[in-house]
Amino acid sequence: MAIRIKSFSEIRRHFNKIVESLREGPIFIAKNKRVRAIMLDIFDYYSLLEEIEVLQELLRDVSDSAYNYEEDQMINRLCALDNGD
Repeated sequence: MAIRIKSFSEIRRHFNKIVESLREGPIFIAKNKRVRAIMLDIFDYYSLLEEIEVLQELLRDVSDSAYNYEEDQMINRLCALDNGD
């Protein structure tokens, strides 16, 4: 999927058309030549939230298990994310 970047003024001028195109993927919104926000389809938003919940659940399961993950760097990094570190 190609990254789509639109200017803030372009978003204002073509809002309806751009909202319809969100089915094709998110749009990065630039203001003063810097990306400031992202627009995405509501289905994609809820899919991301669901995926985050599943990953958080998996992290809790791993951290609560008897598995010795102290030497597993990836697990440690993920657990640090879950703890807000």
